[in-house]
Amino acid sequence: MFAIERLNQIKQILYEQKHIDVTTLSELLSVSEVTIRRDLDKLEKEGFLTKSYGGAVLNQENMADDIDIEDIEDKYLKDKKFIASIACQIINNDEAVFLGAGSTCMQIAKNLKNMKRLTVVTNDIAIVSELMTHTGIKVIISGGEVFSPATTVGGQMAEQFIKSLFINKAFISIQGVDMERGFTTYDMNEALLYKAVISISKETIIVADHSKFNKVTFSQIAQLNEVDKVISDKDVDDKYKKYFFENNIKIYTTYQIS
Repeated sequence: MFAIERLNQIKQILYEQKHIDVTTLSELLSVSEVTIRRDLDKLEKEGFLTKSYGGAVLNQENMADDIDIEDIEDKYLKDKKFIASIACQIINNDEAVFLGAGSTCMQIAKNLKNMKRLTVVTNDIAIVSELMTHTGIKVIISGGEVFSPATTVGGQMAEQFIKSLFINKAFISIQGVDMERGFTTYDMNEALLYKAVISISKETIIVADHSKFNKVTFSQIAQLNEVDKVISDKDVDDKYKKYFFENNIKIYTTYQIS
C-alpha cells in the first residue's frame, strides 16, 4: 500500500470512528506502529487530527456532516443516501428503532422527519441533535460514558440500559463484513453495545455500502447469520448475496422492498 493510500484509509477510519489507537491502526493496515505514528504526525500538521496518548482523535471542525476529506466520504455518500432511503421504507410509525453511530445511520436519521410517534434510540449524540427538533419523534440516547471528542456513548451503563428496552428494528452501521469473521467494527466498546442491541431487537438490520465487504476490522459484532436483513448497494460481492439468500437473510440492493 502506498503512503497516500494509507493516509486516506486513516482519514476514512477517523471520520467514521472519531478516535483510534496506534496499535489498532498498525494491525488494520499491516504496517509498523512507527509508520503509523509518522502518518499521524503528518495528518496532525495538516490539521486533520490531534494526537492523543497512544492514538489520535478527529478534530472537531472535521466532524461537520458535509466535510470534504479529499473526497473520501463523498466517494460513498451517494451509496449511503441510497441505503438510507431503502431503510426508511421499512420503518413504520409507532415503532421503536435503534440507530447506531456513523454516517450511514445519520443519513437514515435525515430521512425520518415525516415519521409520527416514532421512538429512536441511539448511541450517537450527532443523531440526537439531528432528530431532537422533530415533533413526531421521541429521541432517547443510550447513556453511559461519552467517548470525547467523538460523538458516541457506550460502556457498561449503556449496555445495561439497552438491555432494559425492546426495539422493533435495529439499524447498525459496520466497518467490515467478512465470510469468516462476520460483521466487525473498529471499536470494542461499540461492538459490545451492538451485541446488547441485537439481543433485545426483533429485527437486526445491517446498513453498509459495498466498500465494507471483504474487510475485517478490530472487534466482532455478530456472525453473518445472526442478523435478519442487510441493506447495501448494487456492487456487493455476489458470494455474499448467495450466502444471505441461502440463509434466509434478506438483502436489499434496490428500491423493490418486499
